[in-house]
Amino acid sequence: DRDFKTFRGFPVEVTYLDKQHSELQRTGLLHERSTEYVHLNIKGQISKIPRKDVIGVRLTSPTG
Repeated sequence: DRDFKTFRGFPVEVTYLDKQHSELQRTGLLHERSTEYVHLNIKGQISKIPRKDVIGVRLTSPTG
């Protein structure tokens, strides 16, 4: 929990499973984490990824 608060607003890559159990990745700015979702800011739109489907979250380099 502390890491999510510390790195709020940082660019991250989230690896997760979709409904067909395929592994997908999304990149965006870490917005927040609730009990059910990881929230990403992707180009101004908030995207919610269910925490139960998340495989991993890692910091990425900002693209320039």
